[in-house]
Amino acid sequence: TISARAATASRAELIADTFADELSKFVVTRQDEVREQRLTAATERLDVLQSNVRELSIQIARNPDDRIIQAKLDAATRRYSTVFEEFDTLQGQPRTISLVTLESAEAVPVNQRGLQAPRSRVTRGLFLGVVGAVLGSGLVLLLGILDPRIRRREQAESILGVRAQLTIPSSVRIGERLVAVRRDRHDPVADSYRALRSVLSLANGDRSDRSIAAITLVLSAGSGDGKTTATANLAAAYTETGARTVAVNTDFRRPSLARLLGAGDNPAPEALPNMPLMLSNSVTGLRVYDERLTDAEASPSELARKVVRTLPWLTANYEEVVVDSAPVAMAAEILELLPVADTIVVLVRLGHTKIEAAARTAETLRALGVKDYLLVVIGGPGRHDDAYFYGSTGETAAFDRGRGLASEALRSLKARASGRSSRES
Repeated sequence: TISARAATASRAELIADTFADELSKFVVTRQDEVREQRLTAATERLDVLQSNVRELSIQIARNPDDRIIQAKLDAATRRYSTVFEEFDTLQGQPRTISLVTLESAEAVPVNQRGLQAPRSRVTRGLFLGVVGAVLGSGLVLLLGILDPRIRRREQAESILGVRAQLTIPSSVRIGERLVAVRRDRHDPVADSYRALRSVLSLANGDRSDRSIAAITLVLSAGSGDGKTTATANLAAAYTETGARTVAVNTDFRRPSLARLLGAGDNPAPEALPNMPLMLSNSVTGLRVYDERLTDAEASPSELARKVVRTLPWLTANYEEVVVDSAPVAMAAEILELLPVADTIVVLVRLGHTKIEAAARTAETLRALGVKDYLLVVIGGPGRHDDAYFYGSTGETAAFDRGRGLASEALRSLKARASGRSSRES
């Protein structure tokens, strides 16, 4: 049965009859094409078999007693007879199956009840728009569930179990490194590192022994989270204040701190013999300490132990020590550095740090008894207001904002320390 639907009854009948006629013509034409193809194939087979029979007949005439040749001739003759019968049948009148309409199409009314497809272009457009929106929302929801990376600040706080004390805007692509803190640069990125410096300075202000430098350990869950860049900029921020500062590399698997700060060829004058303590060519006054510069064959764990043995000398001769570590989820030498750090900074880069790696980092820190650390998020939106600039109009606002962040971080650290002491007692 062929049915068609149209705006009028006569048009529906015309469409159905036309389609039936065209379908009948197509079936007949197609059968003729198939018949011709079969005839051609049968003709080719007959030619081949006839050639075989002729050749075998010549051979049996020369060797009339050869039974093998005679058997081959008999088989070829039978095959030739079978194919010839098929060819003869195909040459006869072909059987043609055609579609015959016994009567013309007749229009009948269509029941309009139930769900109908939109007819107008506007209605179809609106319908497809709604369907697309539903499918798009579902896809976004599915991708959000399957997304393995941290996308929001609140997500990072929930995974690591602490509140983020600072958000540093990301002004470069992932994998790019630069020192943003310079005396002639006052933008949201550079001033965010200055705010972090203020937070750490106030947090380290109540240490029992202030005659030696505080050790700030910068951690991240995985590689590429901005740990080395943050270490270099934080060290530059300390140096900017006139504090004697040294940046220490302990990421011996992928060392890049010395290269970022332009160190390696100019030893610091106060360095002990054979000590890999270099002057930074990028930040005036900053020192860079990297054991990998002098011992490229030692294992990362061995180099980390050398750094730990050198830290007392560094803390006695400098005012600030900033340590760039290997990713927590990828290296074991971090265990050598956690006990000697005064303040720990954990970095999370939105859109890059993996949820699983961040969760493992939080579990590792809790297992080692580390409960007090600063969470810093990289990649949040930056603000362009006077609080970020140290010009003639924004200096007071920036100073007050830095003090506010530092005070808030210090209260948070003291509250967690007080809670831990109460539980222990």
